[in-house]
Amino acid sequence: MEIQNEQISPEIIQAIIAQAAARGLSVNDYLRLTHGLTNGTTAQTGQSSEQPFYETATAEEWVREFTKWAESHGPNTPGLTREDVNRERMYED
Repeated sequence: MEIQNEQISPEIIQAIIAQAAARGLSVNDYLRLTHGLTNGTTAQTGQSSEQPFYETATAEEWVREFTKWAESHGPNTPGLTREDVNRERMYED
């Protein structure tokens, strides 16, 4: 099989970027997902090279996931009072 160097049209690049953004993924992560690649190995090999999120996540991925988690809480959830976080109250026993 001969591999050719082919330019990807700007429209296709923009479409890929938009689809990745819509899923909250980087372009690299989106392409890995859509092409069955995980952590640099193909899903077809059957090898499980899945590593925990905390070992592989970039700073950008941490921020995105933390933001998603924070936004999953109701905006009217009451905060903690000073009494709630008082050392004596935490260690009452």
